[in-house]
Amino acid sequence: MSKKELYQINIQPHALDACEIIRDRFYIEDEYNIINLNKEPESSFFVKITNLIRGHAEGEGSAHFSWRKHDRSRPLVTSVFTYVDVTKCNCRPAPSAAAKEEDRTVTVALPPIDPKDVIGVPPSSWCRCPRYWVIAVNYELSTPSGSRCSEQNAMGKLASIGTPTWGVREVFVHGNNPKKESNPLFPCGVCENMLQKVNKDIFNRYGEDAVLYMYDATKPHKLVSLPFPEISHRDGNSFKQFVSQDLRSGVLQD
Repeated sequence: MSKKELYQINIQPHALDACEIIRDRFYIEDEYNIINLNKEPESSFFVKITNLIRGHAEGEGSAHFSWRKHDRSRPLVTSVFTYVDVTKCNCRPAPSAAAKEEDRTVTVALPPIDPKDVIGVPPSSWCRCPRYWVIAVNYELSTPSGSRCSEQNAMGKLASIGTPTWGVREVFVHGNNPKKESNPLFPCGVCENMLQKVNKDIFNRYGEDAVLYMYDATKPHKLVSLPFPEISHRDGNSFKQFVSQDLRSGVLQD
């Protein structure tokens, strides 16, 4: 049984957790999708997103150090959410009556994408609509428990401009930690729950999933992607083996 088939079974969460533990213990031949950035052209969707993230995280537009407890060496996490104009998306069969009714609640018309902000579309994506994007970072004014994750901040931006949850298509997460390599970075438990709720709306509307992309390193050479329903596999033997043997293998040093 594939992971997607497993996650679509209507069973209680604790039963699904048990199934995941058993699968992680005995099934370690999972295949993860890797994008080698060194082989991508400059016009590539993935290269444009990566340049966007690195330029924001390392440039003047990054979080001012005053938001980092006045410590420039504190870790910084940057997230990019891509989304589409749902009123113009016809990438899947005609929506149900309930979906059409939901679409009527979307009253915000997105402006045309500025040429300088055009990033393209992932080549294998089920949705071929032009991508808009928002970028956000985390901050820690007080204790870690009082911090706000970059994913939550990005979702807040989307909510504030009237974009519905089912408009999300991809999420990119990149960590910049001067003291320790922190990539690949999974969303925290709170963000994961929020992303799963977002994906439920996407799946109910289109029968498809949004995708999480994580980087191999602070100075990235590779991307690994997982559909949102598979985010919970962060602790599985298969993913740990994948990171140590596949994602980090053959990485060029800057």
